[in-house]
Amino acid sequence: MKVVIRGFLLGPSLAVTALVLAVAVSVTLARDRLTELATRFYGSTDHVLYPFLAARVAGYRSFLWVLLGILAAWCLVLWVDPRRRQIATPVSRRMTVALPWTVVFLVASIIAVLLSHREWVRFGRPCWDNYCVYSQLISSWLRRPSSETWAALHAFMRTDYHANSPFVPVLVAGATLVSGMSIIHSYRALCAAAAVLALVVLFLFLRRRLSLSAGNAAATILLLASNIVVIRCCCFPQTDAFIFLWVTLSITRSLVFLERPTQRGAVGCFAILTTGLFIKLSFLPALALIPLWTVLEPAFLKRGFSREAAGTLARRVALFVVGPLVVYLVFQVALGLLGMYGREFSRMQTDDAVPLFHLISLVHAGAILLPLIVIGARRLTPSDRCLLAWTGLYCLSLWAGRTSGWDRFYLATLPPLAIVSRHGIQVIRERLSPTTGSIGAALYAVANYCALLFNLYQ
Repeated sequence: MKVVIRGFLLGPSLAVTALVLAVAVSVTLARDRLTELATRFYGSTDHVLYPFLAARVAGYRSFLWVLLGILAAWCLVLWVDPRRRQIATPVSRRMTVALPWTVVFLVASIIAVLLSHREWVRFGRPCWDNYCVYSQLISSWLRRPSSETWAALHAFMRTDYHANSPFVPVLVAGATLVSGMSIIHSYRALCAAAAVLALVVLFLFLRRRLSLSAGNAAATILLLASNIVVIRCCCFPQTDAFIFLWVTLSITRSLVFLERPTQRGAVGCFAILTTGLFIKLSFLPALALIPLWTVLEPAFLKRGFSREAAGTLARRVALFVVGPLVVYLVFQVALGLLGMYGREFSRMQTDDAVPLFHLISLVHAGAILLPLIVIGARRLTPSDRCLLAWTGLYCLSLWAGRTSGWDRFYLATLPPLAIVSRHGIQVIRERLSPTTGSIGAALYAVANYCALLFNLYQ
């Protein structure tokens, strides 16, 4: 029995440790070359993004050695796990009473807020994409409705393509009017609320819909709360936290609708998908969720492309793809913003659209979730496979659209990956002691915190 337990995860963990060692040595030896490449990447060190790329290159030289130490500690924990099994149960029970999940989540949330604030300061306390200007104009119009305030707002909307995404600025303007806070403080507070709400929705979905135990559901949420991409979005004034929430809502409500199609569920999914388009253009792939799920449903595959199945697919495409797009286009045409839509598409392609950046961002986002999916691969359900298919489709849209290979664009992959990773967490909790699992989660959190402290986010 001890041999079986010792073999679980230890071999792959040692292989990953050896790989990281090789990469760390290579990066150390090639640091001058990498620094030179970073200097020439944007064509000039005066480029606004160059300091962050340079900091990332320098940060990896130190982070990889820290990561090596974390992985070595994890391998040691796995090696001694059989001996810990005999004493872990009573200890873990005492810890469960003394240190409940809520306290652990609270600590993780505080650290996330502090690190997210640090990232905001590191980037120069920005309010990018003119969303603060947009929010201020909306706030002025709501406070003093007149032809003058509307003219100022409409003029801005006709000259800035980010005006195609008014949902968050409207929320920020409303929060400012109600609370009396400044635009930037309202924006950051709403981002924090959206990030927390997304985690709460996921937790409730795992518990109630997927019948996951409280411990396994909490472990999944804590892995997300300590994820580098989630940490950064939690109070950073961008639309990322809202995309995180709306993708979470789209996935959870779509699955509920597909299990039990009702008129009320259809209206809810339509509302979520439609409002998501007004948050950010990157939400567009979410419209493929329900049609893709429909095509991959076992019942649909058994029927084949019969008249009934084709009719079901056509109705869902019309309601959940064409419908939201029609609402979105009507808004643009009514306000004369259709030209801005094309301009926004053209601006998606940037110098950062290189495969290496996308690969690094994918590793940052799925560093623990992807291995957990592999561990629990034998337990995947048809819905899990649909989620993985949609995640692949979303990544393909990023690559095919030549979008920037930034970490924030992979935030939308986290809700589906977290849901599918639940099987891996179950396997680990079944085959390893609770102490080992807790230490592993803590080491993962430390790795993410170090990644942010070494300025690896871009």
